Amino acid sequence: MSERSKDIEIGVDDDGLICLTLEADEIHEENPGLWSKDFRNPIDQSRAQPQSHSHKSVLTFPDASEEDLGLYSVEVSDEPSVSSSYDFTAEDLERLKELSWQVRNPLIGLRSDWQVEVSEEGRVRLWLQTESLSDAAELRLILNDQEIHSSPRRKISLDKAKGLVEILFDPLTPEDQGSYTAQLRDGKAKNQFTLVFVDDLFRQTLALADANRHNHKRKSGPHFLDPLSWSVTDDCELVIKCTVTNTNKDTKLKWFKDGKEMKQVVWDQTSGLSSLTVSQVSQEEMGAYRALVSDKRGEDQSTLKLSDGEFDKLLQQLSKQCALSAGPLSLECSEEGFRLYCNLKYYIYYLKTSWLFKGKPMDQSRLRTGYSAHKVWAEVLGPTEKDQGKYTLEMFDGAETHTRHLELSGPEFADALKEYQRLKQAALDAKRRAHVIKGLPDVAAIMECKTLCLTAFVDGDPYPDIFWLRNDKQIVSQGQFSIVKEHKCTTITIHNITTQDSGKYSILVSNQFGAETVDVTVSVYKQGDKPPAHATWSSTDVVLHRRGPPQTRPSTDATLHRRDPPQTRPSTDATLHRRGPPQTRPSTDVVLHRRGPPQTCSSTDVVLHRRDLVFFVSWCKAEVFCLQF
Repeated sequence: MSERSKDIEIGVDDDGLICLTLEADEIHEENPGLWSKDFRNPIDQSRAQPQSHSHKSVLTFPDASEEDLGLYSVEVSDEPSVSSSYDFTAEDLERLKELSWQVRNPLIGLRSDWQVEVSEEGRVRLWLQTESLSDAAELRLILNDQEIHSSPRRKISLDKAKGLVEILFDPLTPEDQGSYTAQLRDGKAKNQFTLVFVDDLFRQTLALADANRHNHKRKSGPHFLDPLSWSVTDDCELVIKCTVTNTNKDTKLKWFKDGKEMKQVVWDQTSGLSSLTVSQVSQEEMGAYRALVSDKRGEDQSTLKLSDGEFDKLLQQLSKQCALSAGPLSLECSEEGFRLYCNLKYYIYYLKTSWLFKGKPMDQSRLRTGYSAHKVWAEVLGPTEKDQGKYTLEMFDGAETHTRHLELSGPEFADALKEYQRLKQAALDAKRRAHVIKGLPDVAAIMECKTLCLTAFVDGDPYPDIFWLRNDKQIVSQGQFSIVKEHKCTTITIHNITTQDSGKYSILVSNQFGAETVDVTVSVYKQGDKPPAHATWSSTDVVLHRRGPPQTRPSTDATLHRRDPPQTRPSTDATLHRRGPPQTRPSTDVVLHRRGPPQTCSSTDVVLHRRDLVFFVSWCKAEVFCLQF
């Protein structure tokens, strides 16, 4: 081959046919290229057609196959020096057949496959994008093997310049579920793209579209910016709150719990924040809460269920905050032993407490635990030297354990033990000191010529000396006064009482550990007079006992009170009720009458006044009253 030889190129022409091409300035229709196979065989016109034009000599294979493989050469008829050759191989054939098919069957290129979008208004958009299309491009949209077109709630569009295919649903309905295929043709080019819009994809899209459409409509009127939720504050308070927006002066907000409207809710209409604060949580807070905001433009609601697992979660968070609020573990002494205690914002039953000594559970036989609204404690009874060491309070909130410690040893333990022993001895002395078990009333008023009995119960070890006093002077049991001393009981009886007997009466008890005096003012008034204004019936019912030592009294007391208001009750009647268990009460109340004609009875025979103690009355005999205290 000469120096002027050029290379033959193999490829596919615009019609998708495989061809060999030699390009040279010397080639034209009158001076064509002469093709041969294997340098000696002429070209079989049934297999390939040579053609020369525009300085090119082209050998085209209408239906190239393995039969056409081989070495092809070409030279210009008038210029033998212009020539070239090319070996057409099986690899070329396979590659060019694929290229030939693509040229004969062109595809429209895809830039973005099917996408599904849901707008804030609840409209659903299906779209895809191809390469730019010509004005002659066409679209056919197939749903479940049937061609569909635009309708009032379904808009189909094709933007040819952008290659954008869109389907817009407003609204999306269950009938729109299925397989969507967009078939595009642009000249010889074509393609189709399928979206399988079923099952989870469709259900999720439909649910989101419905929610967005409802939310968009909801926001046209008053609505909840933040729904009902709960939190626990640093002060261990439960706060349930929500925030509403787009309100006006006519907007109303109501809260409900288990269907009943709640009144203790706070709403700041300026900020929109509404809240309910519970200072101490109990089982009463469990339930279903609902908040409703409304006006002429519409309404919206928010719900919160505080039950089952959610309420347990609340208790756990609350317990955690209560445990975090706990102060240090402290110590105080009593006559029974040591009390270890810890103060909290408040204690909730869900918070489980355990007490440890030197890392192990404390001996339950000597331990007494307890709690109040703001404190938990453990009492170590009868402490000894062996109780020196580290004490630990564990508080389990359901998820975490919080601890507080107290190291009780050395001088601190010695001081605590000494204080316990002092208090124990003081309590023992106080118990042995002479004292009145049941004190006298402040005031007793009685009509003259009656008989008054005052009875008191005393105690002490050793048994105390007992003295009755009148205006601070000892009374001797003789004449008008009769004094009886029984086991832990003493009674003074004043016979035929007169106005001169009015005054301060006292009982004095004493032994080697101390003494006590209790006073009562006795006011005697004449027949026909009204009792002193300050001597009135106590607000506590009067309890009726049998006289004698406590062991001789009936096991069930009875309550004595008036049957009617003071202004309407009869002058002589009183109603006697049993105070014991219901099964022991008489089926009909007992009416207690004075002896003697009603006209001879004063409207008020005995008037008692006591501000702080329950007092006891016994009816001894006609016109005799005994007061037991």
